[in-house]
Amino acid sequence: MIYTVTLNPALDKTVEIPSLTVDSVNRITAMRTDPGGKGINVSKVIKKLGGESTATGILGGATGRAISSALEAMGIKTGFWFVEGTTMDKGIKG
Repeated sequence: MIYTVTLNPALDKTVEIPSLTVDSVNRITAMRTDPGGKGINVSKVIKKLGGESTATGILGGATGRAISSALEAMGIKTGFWFVEGTTMDKGIKG
């Protein structure tokens, strides 16, 4: 069993814009939210390669619960410690 530790977990948001036009309104056509952070990303790759891992770290609040739930929905085992406070949301990547 491989254990991955993510000290800075986050929800990564990725948006799709069909074409970027300068000095114009650019509309988002799709947005995806994924759990992220170094250890979490390693656990996702291990899963895609057919292996097993347990993602661990420290989570808090609604964002932390969303990260844990998303990983479990992907079939990745979790062993996070939940604390007071909120795990930060990274915002939008483009």
